[in-house]
Amino acid sequence: MKLLISFIAVFIVINVLLTIPPFNGNNSFVKHTGYYYDGLVDIREKFDDNQNEDKYLSILESYYEANNPYQFVHTTNETKGFFHKHGTLNWLSIDDHFQTNLNNGDYIQVLVYGSLREIGPATANIVEITILKSR
Repeated sequence: MKLLISFIAVFIVINVLLTIPPFNGNNSFVKHTGYYYDGLVDIREKFDDNQNEDKYLSILESYYEANNPYQFVHTTNETKGFFHKHGTLNWLSIDDHFQTNLNNGDYIQVLVYGSLREIGPATANIVEITILKSR
């Protein structure tokens, strides 16, 4: 039994080490924070007050286009004004295996190796996700 557990532990460590690319001087680990929503994270600072956070999440829930998730539709002057004041959406795609414990509205920290690849939505070499505030 101990031999089996040791073998599994070594296997896990090797797999983790193989998934982290070698450091080549051009890349580094960067932490991004933002709000998780349906497989994406909107990279932004956390809202200081619950009223703006609730309004932001309500807008996402009401106006999110499910068949084209990163294409946000501003349908009213109110939503246009809100995002003009608080910054536009800055989507980063989250791999499926990182989404298992995430709920829409969670404020998360994403540890990325290297830089974001700017295609809509942006993609990245995600190493770890930490939930900073559950929704």
